[in-house]
Amino acid sequence: MRSMTGYGKGTATENGVTVTVELKSVNNRYLEIGSRLGKSYAACDEILRKAISKSVKRGSVDVYFSFESALGSSTDLKLDMALAARYV
Repeated sequence: MRSMTGYGKGTATENGVTVTVELKSVNNRYLEIGSRLGKSYAACDEILRKAISKSVKRGSVDVYFSFESALGSSTDLKLDMALAARYV
């Protein structure tokens, strides 16, 4: 990244899942990284921060992710009663 102020958006689709990433940066004396991955992907937050900090040394960077499935909400869920009973 050559400038501290900018905006970018990208979309990719694979295996029926569309991922959209928006990145916004503004001038800041220090490096501050904010991300919105969602609870399902919270474990990836540190990986994301390390990847950004390799290319950006200062500025305030916000990254937003959105995930859409071509399957929609028609995914069938199955409850494993035996496993649930063991947890109880």
